[in-house]
Amino acid sequence: MGSAVRLALYGPREWQVLQRQSKQRGRVAVAGRLLGTVSSVEVRFKGKSAAGKKLDGRWRRASIDRTAGGVSLSVDLPAPRKHHKVRQSDDL
Repeated sequence: MGSAVRLALYGPREWQVLQRQSKQRGRVAVAGRLLGTVSSVEVRFKGKSAAGKKLDGRWRRASIDRTAGGVSLSVDLPAPRKHHKVRQSDDL
């Protein structure tokens, strides 16, 4: 059995207010640090936009800096009122 992997998520934080780029769109930046090795880290955004349209809820693969252990993803979404989930895997 492998060693445990921990992901420290720096942002977005729970209940964090994000600045929108326009009335309809906003950029969400996900950042964190891995303590251990995984093959991938993915992020999913669910909920509705400010206009009431349902977000697609698909998993998006984050970039991993294997030297520094950093994890990052930046995505434009319809002015989100959302929640997010993060998952890591050794077998994706």
